[in-house]
Amino acid sequence: MNAKKFSDAMSELDTKYVDEALNYKKKAKKPIWVKWGTMAACLCLVVVTALLAVNAYASSNNEALLEIDTIPPDGLTMTIVDAAPDDAEFHIVNNTEFQVIYGKANRIEKYDGENWVEVTTESVGIFPATTVTLQPEDEMYGMCGWVSKKLILDAGTYRYLLVVEVQGTDSGTYPIVLKAEFEIE
Repeated sequence: MNAKKFSDAMSELDTKYVDEALNYKKKAKKPIWVKWGTMAACLCLVVVTALLAVNAYASSNNEALLEIDTIPPDGLTMTIVDAAPDDAEFHIVNNTEFQVIYGKANRIEKYDGENWVEVTTESVGIFPATTVTLQPEDEMYGMCGWVSKKLILDAGTYRYLLVVEVQGTDSGTYPIVLKAEFEIE
C-alpha cells in the first residue's frame, strides 16, 4: 500500500474510531497469585470436606466398636494414672504374644449408682488422633485426651473405655474394649 492509498483510507475512517483507538487502555491483568490462590483455596475446601466426611464415617463406625464385649487376652491390661477433672493418663501393658493396635475409639462413662452413662461433650465420643502399635511385652503411657474436647469431670466414679485391635491370633484380628475405672474427688 502506498502513501496515497493509506491517506485516502485514513480519511474515510470515522474520527470516533480514531479517538477510541488513541484512548484505548488495556485492562489491567490480575496478579498470578490471585489465580493460584483461588485454586489453592478451592483445593483446601475439597480436602477439608473429604476429611470431615471420612472422619464422620469412621467415628460412627468406631462408636459401634465400643459396644463389643470381647474379653481381652490374658496379660493385656489398662489402668488410669493420675486422674484429674480435666484429663488423665492411661497405662497399657501388653504382656501377650500378640500385637495390639490402639487408636480406634474411646469414651468416658460415669457411674450413676445403677448404670454406666456416657459422658458427652460438644462432639459425640472422644477419638485419639494417632494409631499406636504395641508389640508383645511392650507398655505405654498416653493421655486420655478429654481436655481437647473441653470436658471437665465433676466428682464421681468413672471408667475409660478404649478400643484396641488384637493381631496375630489364630482367629486373625479382632477388636476388644479395654476398661479402666477411676475416681474424681
